[in-house]
Amino acid sequence: MIPAQWHEDAREIETLVPAIYACISGPAGAPRDWDRFRFLQRPEARSLRTVVHTDGRIEAQEFGVEDYIANVTPFFAANDFFEVQTDCRITRFGQVAPRVEPL
Repeated sequence: MIPAQWHEDAREIETLVPAIYACISGPAGAPRDWDRFRFLQRPEARSLRTVVHTDGRIEAQEFGVEDYIANVTPFFAANDFFEVQTDCRITRFGQVAPRVEPL
């Protein structure tokens, strides 16, 4: 059974994003709520990470939901990680509301 709170989290962009951040945030070794994370994502969702290599080269890494979980699980086991939103602008066009992050 899916918890009612998960449905509430998914109802609005303003509640969805903090709920996703809560799923992936925590001290090193703390379990993450991957079931809730999966519920809050569309199956075709993509996560993007920007990596700055030691030589200064910048690389964008893209992951599907399951690939993201597999990729970050070892890191989260060894490191504290807390996702923090610093800014958010939501522009709505009828039923479309793209999330626009600051540059």
